[in-house]
Amino acid sequence: MCFSITVFTIIHKWGVATPDLLTLYNEEGAPTLVTTLEDGSVVYLSDYTSLQYPQQFAADKREIVLSGNAFFDISPNKDRPFIIDTDIA
Repeated sequence: MCFSITVFTIIHKWGVATPDLLTLYNEEGAPTLVTTLEDGSVVYLSDYTSLQYPQQFAADKREIVLSGNAFFDISPNKDRPFIIDTDIA
């Protein structure tokens, strides 16, 4: 299985620093990469896909950054919506 985990700071598009994010990247031809987030949500990453997420979500929302294709099995929580940021304009 080919993937890497990196921790770094992302600068939000408005110039505000966000907390350190963990990054998963699934290489070309690699089997589907499956990970469980701290809230119990499960993410399935296809190849050429990267996922950036905090080690622990904020109290009011669960926000991630996705580039590529993924399937999500989200744990419901009305008080903490699950937000997926992409580069699609």
